[in-house]
Amino acid sequence: MGSSFTAETTPNKLSSSEFAQSRSLWPVRPRPLPDELLSSWLVRLAHSHGLKVQTFCHLIFGRTLQVWNRDIDRLAPSWLLQELQHRTGASLADVSKTTLRAYENHLYRKFRSAGVLPWILNLQMYHRKRAGFGLQFCPRCLRNDRVPYFRKSWRIALNTVCPVHGNLLLDRCPNCGASIALHRADMNGRAIDEQLLRCCHACGFELSNSDIEQPEFYDQHCAALLAAACTAVQSEDRQIGQWDLGRLDTLRHLCHILTSCYIHVQLRPFILRELSVPDISLTAGRLPIEMRSIRERHHLIQVAAWLFVDIRARITQAWYEGTVRQNILLKDFDHAPGWYRSIVEDLPNWRARLLR
Repeated sequence: MGSSFTAETTPNKLSSSEFAQSRSLWPVRPRPLPDELLSSWLVRLAHSHGLKVQTFCHLIFGRTLQVWNRDIDRLAPSWLLQELQHRTGASLADVSKTTLRAYENHLYRKFRSAGVLPWILNLQMYHRKRAGFGLQFCPRCLRNDRVPYFRKSWRIALNTVCPVHGNLLLDRCPNCGASIALHRADMNGRAIDEQLLRCCHACGFELSNSDIEQPEFYDQHCAALLAAACTAVQSEDRQIGQWDLGRLDTLRHLCHILTSCYIHVQLRPFILRELSVPDISLTAGRLPIEMRSIRERHHLIQVAAWLFVDIRARITQAWYEGTVRQNILLKDFDHAPGWYRSIVEDLPNWRARLLR
């Protein structure tokens, strides 16, 4: 895996105590790579100094300020961001851009520290362990990176396909099934190396060697629509074409309806019949899209996208077929955009369906 750093000292021969007490710029300070996640950058900073991640964080932040018992990409406390700014020389804007809070008013309306954050994959953290599969990766991207790193866009639930290589993203180690935990990559006696981010923390399998899987697209119009949506959410621009926040909210709301447990909601079977596509087995319960596996999300988002191709006509058709009620289409949708509310409110009186 290439040459290893020495874990006991930094490249400038500072002792651990000298390194911790120094208030100047760090001897080695790689800047965030394009679209890099905070957690990925922090791991690279530690390894560039020849230190394990936990050792590095204890030296810099002490043992009272815990870093890895939270989703730092999402929560990113101010003391952490300010220290990184001070020690690396990067601007606070560039440091903040590595966090998921950068998507506020872009993917979601208002940041919140707990619960589900719309379109942000949930790590489901319990202390330092992760029960969820909230970090995706593209094997080809990791393979082609001179220095491997994890992208911020790999935390977006809408993204299921790599925009560069066109293959399906993965959300777990294909060898052992473990979720991705970057801060644990240097455990189990592994030598510190800049290539460690390519490896599964649990079994050591090189994630860059994962089998490549081509995604199945149910409909070319749906595929084009979702490609445009993914381009929009990964852009610095807060609105590209029609994919503004209201449109993303509506797509997410429809994904929620597709997994409804109500017996009178048959929207998913209806759309699958129209697409001539079989259903897949979904995790039981009304899980939000942000807590579902890559395969479930790829399936559900495409099914919802079928409605978006001609949303007024297709929602009206679904209503006439008796697959969804008017009240369900607006249930718990507090921020329904005006155009969507108009579509639902313009549906004919329920008697019209009986007379059709």
